[in-house]
Amino acid sequence: MRHLRHSVLPVLISLLAFAFAYVLLSIDFKIGKYQLSSDSLKIEQTEGLLPLYNANFGSLKNTTSKSIDDRNNEIDLYQVSRELSFEDLTSEALTYYAPNLENDALLILNSVLVSDQNIVPRNFQSPILKPKQILVDIPRNFIFPDDNLLSLVMPSRPNFKGLNREYLGPRSEIREAFQAQSIIQTWLPPVTLSMCLTLTIAGLIGLLFSSARLTYLIAITTACLVSLYCIVAGNSPLSDFIGEQNWLHIVSPIIFLSLFMCLWMSVRAMDRDLTSLGLGLLGFAFTGPGLALLLLSFKPLFLDEIFVSHLFLISSLPLLIYIIVRFTSSDLSAYGSKITALRQTIGAQKIELDEKSAIIAEEMRQRAILEERQRMMRDIHDGIGGQLLSLLLRVRTGSLEQGEVATEIQSSLKDLRLVVDSIDQFGGDFASALATFRSRAEQQMAAARIRLIWHQAAKDIQRNFSAGQTLQLYRFMQEVLTNIIRHSKATEASVHIVTDPKTRSLEIIIEDNGIGLPKPEVIKAGKGLKNLEARAQNLKAIYAIGPVDIGSGTRVSLMIPPEN
Repeated sequence: MRHLRHSVLPVLISLLAFAFAYVLLSIDFKIGKYQLSSDSLKIEQTEGLLPLYNANFGSLKNTTSKSIDDRNNEIDLYQVSRELSFEDLTSEALTYYAPNLENDALLILNSVLVSDQNIVPRNFQSPILKPKQILVDIPRNFIFPDDNLLSLVMPSRPNFKGLNREYLGPRSEIREAFQAQSIIQTWLPPVTLSMCLTLTIAGLIGLLFSSARLTYLIAITTACLVSLYCIVAGNSPLSDFIGEQNWLHIVSPIIFLSLFMCLWMSVRAMDRDLTSLGLGLLGFAFTGPGLALLLLSFKPLFLDEIFVSHLFLISSLPLLIYIIVRFTSSDLSAYGSKITALRQTIGAQKIELDEKSAIIAEEMRQRAILEERQRMMRDIHDGIGGQLLSLLLRVRTGSLEQGEVATEIQSSLKDLRLVVDSIDQFGGDFASALATFRSRAEQQMAAARIRLIWHQAAKDIQRNFSAGQTLQLYRFMQEVLTNIIRHSKATEASVHIVTDPKTRSLEIIIEDNGIGLPKPEVIKAGKGLKNLEARAQNLKAIYAIGPVDIGSGTRVSLMIPPEN
């Protein structure tokens, strides 16, 4: 059943396409019932009508520029006659139409020359068609009720067998069919040409981006050949110049071969579900050039030369449209699949990157925790551990009194509180850390009977510091306040925390009203001031110490650059 379907469907598709083209393009479909039969033709050579012919059309010249009455010339006048009887006579005049003549012709009815000779130049060039056509109106009074003798006098060659098509019928119907054919012959070449150019452009795009380049190349070749034929067939100076050239006859077999190669490659590349349609269009595409070859080779009278010429132009178009659309849609589908696969790959890689990023973030978090733990261990070991070890050795040697032991223990506890406070601040804000330090500093200064003045604004402390930086700030400020308690003999100390509006640097200024700075050599040798300088370096800050602006006392400043 499947084999039968793939055999029958292409034939049906081809026949339907051919029938549709016949209805649109054939003149037989419109006035075929008025076609004159060739059975009763009587073809005879005549010399008596030569003066009448020359009087109407001038002396006929053949390709050797010799006159028709030259006896060495192969061209002679032939009279093609047939007897006609009209059973149903109407009041309407008749029209004789012969669409395919090689030369001018005379129409004679009942031995009377029909005076209204209308030799119509053809506006459609083709190797199949002759260059002339005749359209003659026959008055009603020229027709006898019984037998009539209709003759056509024209030059021809010895192998002349008759005309391909002759029509005789009511004027309205014959002329309507003639007008329809004229419109088709005027518009068919440019319309076909525009479609071929469009298909050529689409084929070039496919040729650049598709893997089926050979199929596109053959389709483009076919479209270009049909375009050339359209240019030649149209009514233009170019078509008039090359329409009569012998080389035009090879266009038909070339297009036939190109179509065969084109669809053969296309059918091989098509899906099986689409092969029937492709084969059907292949069969229809072959009808145009196939019948054209048959006419050019054997000139059978049963073929309508006008229809074959029209069919030659349009028979390959459905196939070319199908090929371009079919392969373009396949290419777009393939590109869509590639894009989908690429998106899936990108999505998978994104998920993989997200997983790796999560792993890296977790490793960094664990490393940060480990580093913070190690920092805490160093602070406790180097700070509190060192102080307790020193205290233990001095107690064992008996070099400390009980009051001094209490002072050393109190100092160690303060250092421990700094470490704990910095841990509490980790992940919090700087303002909370300062609040904790201020509370402890006020208690410490009050115990030393020193009044502490604290100046800060909320906008000046919008900074984020790590736990290590917070601890360094704690120790720096604690070291300054401890020095004030031990050495300054001050009664008042102040802490100013401000932000420079230009540089956005955070500045911490601590002042007292004590005795002022000692001698320079004492400052240089002081261990506490070296600690202040080291902590400022750890904070990448600028540290300065000097006298206050007014009166006695000392001023210590620490300027921390922004985002540091």
